[in-house]
Amino acid sequence: MDEIDDDDLAARLHAFASAYVRFATENAALTGLMNAAKHRPGATAVAEAAAAAFGQIGDLIEEGQSRGELEEGDPEEIGLVIYATVLGITSMLNSGMIGPGRLEGLVDTAVTQFLRGARPSEPH
Repeated sequence: MDEIDDDDLAARLHAFASAYVRFATENAALTGLMNAAKHRPGATAVAEAAAAAFGQIGDLIEEGQSRGELEEGDPEEIGLVIYATVLGITSMLNSGMIGPGRLEGLVDTAVTQFLRGARPSEPH
């Protein structure tokens, strides 16, 4: 994998989304279990692992906000939007609704549209 420029928010979000999709499609049963189990009583280890993974997207959102590249707001809520989009694409692939050949293109489109829609209305 090529090095990603730490200053390139778009490239870092694309890399995050692509890595998640690869993991979630190669480990569909495990991903489903992790998403379902993290809210069960006593599932603190699963919840902590999920929080650590989701924390990365939150950090990217906060960084983009601090640099004026993303709109201000709750980083967790904003991050949930891109996570839900990528999770939806993954679910569609895992259920056979879309073919594997469309995966990378859809992830690229999702991240590009997310970034375009999450820009502040007035540049800083």
